[in-house]
Amino acid sequence: MRLEGHGSWSLANFSTDGTLLAKDIEWSDGKKLRTQSGRFGAAFSVTPQRIHISSIKAGLFGGEVQGEVDVANWQSSIERAASLNRQHVVGRASTMNPQRGAVRLQLSGFPLAPVIAVVSAKKVPLDQLNLSGTTSGKVEILWVGSIHGAESVVNLAITPPKQPQPGQLAVGGQVDAIYRASRDELQVDHFRLNTPASEINASGSLSANSSLKVTATSHDLKEWRPLLQAAYGSGNLPFTIHGWATFDGVLTGRLAPVAQDLLYVCDEAITATLYCSNVPGVASVVAERLSQLLNVES
Repeated sequence: MRLEGHGSWSLANFSTDGTLLAKDIEWSDGKKLRTQSGRFGAAFSVTPQRIHISSIKAGLFGGEVQGEVDVANWQSSIERAASLNRQHVVGRASTMNPQRGAVRLQLSGFPLAPVIAVVSAKKVPLDQLNLSGTTSGKVEILWVGSIHGAESVVNLAITPPKQPQPGQLAVGGQVDAIYRASRDELQVDHFRLNTPASEINASGSLSANSSLKVTATSHDLKEWRPLLQAAYGSGNLPFTIHGWATFDGVLTGRLAPVAQDLLYVCDEAITATLYCSNVPGVASVVAERLSQLLNVES
């Protein structure tokens, strides 16, 4: 890892800026996630008023990520800690104005496997489906005040592999959705998922007062055998799976336990460090906590 930069410090103010470059990144959570030969590069600048991490370029899990992180009035996120210890803080910015933050990422050829591994759970073992595909598009997290009330925008296209490996289930589709943490509301403008024998569509809003409309058609139920086994509670089903099926219904439930835990980890990552060397540790926490908290009602 190479870190270059310069800074200035006084009793009234401070500033620092520079670049960070890391190569040959190897990391594993010891369970499902693993990346090798990864790389990360970015420019950063820090003042009492602003943290700006720009020109992010990373290669992780075989995919590419570019983007930036920009947080204004970032010290307001540690106001509670400061209130417990009223010692003078050098260069402290006024917290009269609310914190404003934005995380903007552009994904290209990012594999589905790491995402599936994070959200998979015992009740919904998505990882056992062995879905194969890559995602491209944008992910944005925007907030004013606290990241716990952030609005997250996802616009992703999923491309199936041209030649899936034996045992893989090729998947393609499109996801256009917005999650508003302040209201625990998921707005799905467009969700489409295609496999060789199935198609799933969803639209609407998922919240305490609304539900998500879901339609699904499959001409080969064997594709979904792991989910049927999880629903039945046993790997040995007392029936044979074959034929086709359709579903037309609604999905209800709460996303807050998962989403708020993810936003909490993001908040800690942004405010607790000015460098990116802690990203693997953050990813490990996310993977563990999301797998514990995911509980979808249908």
